[in-house]
Amino acid sequence: MDTLMLDTDELIESNLESTLNNFEFSEQSKDMLFYYESVEKISQKMLDAAKRQDWDDLARLEVVCEGYVQNIATVKSPLTAEAKQVKLSYLKKILSNDRATRDALEPWMVNLSQKMSSGFEARSQFKI
Repeated sequence: MDTLMLDTDELIESNLESTLNNFEFSEQSKDMLFYYESVEKISQKMLDAAKRQDWDDLARLEVVCEGYVQNIATVKSPLTAEAKQVKLSYLKKILSNDRATRDALEPWMVNLSQKMSSGFEARSQFKI
């Protein structure tokens, strides 16, 4: 997982500077926007993993994402109107990726549910 975290961090850091150069933000605002951008990029990777049905990669990315989400709460800084717009843009992308990931997971979850209930029915036939 350390390699995944480093690769994700490098990608996010390289993209963050170009996003933030258009506006003047405080360092704390940049930190907060860094975390939102990180979560957005990871949510896209999670969607890609779900589409590939790579459940191990999806699970690893969920753990990485949770770490970034927890860090968002540690940054206490009022945001300018411009920073709020950037944050809102990230949130919209995150929610869109989350919805698409859930949609990609749904057929797998239905299949799993059917297998589990058929296994339960088979076991219940043998009860005395």
